[in-house]
Amino acid sequence: SESGGSPFRFNHRGADTSTSTPESPAASAGSSPPAPVVALGTGRIELHFDAESWVEIRDGTGKLLLSQLNPAGSERVIRGSPPFSVVIGNAQNVRVTYDGEPFDLTPHIRVEVARFTLK
Repeated sequence: SESGGSPFRFNHRGADTSTSTPESPAASAGSSPPAPVVALGTGRIELHFDAESWVEIRDGTGKLLLSQLNPAGSERVIRGSPPFSVVIGNAQNVRVTYDGEPFDLTPHIRVEVARFTLK
């Protein structure tokens, strides 16, 4: 008995597929999409890779936010709840900005790997 359910099937965008929201996707795309992501207690990490580098970042709950090899010339932006546990391979070739402020990796690098916490 799926009476009335067939035109409202769940899609990849989420569960809200009602007929009264045709302007919702346009409004959310046109307004400020970062608003639901950036909340109180949220940190923002920007990574700029001058050479290939492995990065692993976990948030304050231990959730894995990023774990991948990043090509030279690429950039990543990570948002989550601090403190962040960060491991960066080939760290001398990575520039990090945390909440808009440059972060110096140099004192954290041991044999090309930087391990540190961003609070």
